[in-house]
Amino acid sequence: MRKLKLAFIVVAVLALCVSCGTMNVHVTPEGSLAGMYKIYNDQYDDYQKMAKDPNTTEAQKEVMRKKKPILDKLGKLLPVYDSGLISGEATDKQREQITDLLNELGRL
Repeated sequence: MRKLKLAFIVVAVLALCVSCGTMNVHVTPEGSLAGMYKIYNDQYDDYQKMAKDPNTTEAQKEVMRKKKPILDKLGKLLPVYDSGLISGEATDKQREQITDLLNELGRL
């Protein structure tokens, strides 16, 4: 009986996983922007912590030197894109620029 219950649970979980995988999930531009801001804020906080840490290694300082201009660009682009979403003037090019910069941060 116990094996039968366990088998049923396994089948139910697998069915749930398959059904979730076939669902059509659509992320709104606003939802996407929230994710972009989250990544930016996390990276910025990480940069600030490393900048204040007196034990930062030379390798970490090199990463910080690479992060700084990217964070500066994102700090200017994200509010412009946000305003564009509100006014209906946001462009795919803006989104792509932001995504490219976020990807560049992720590679550091």
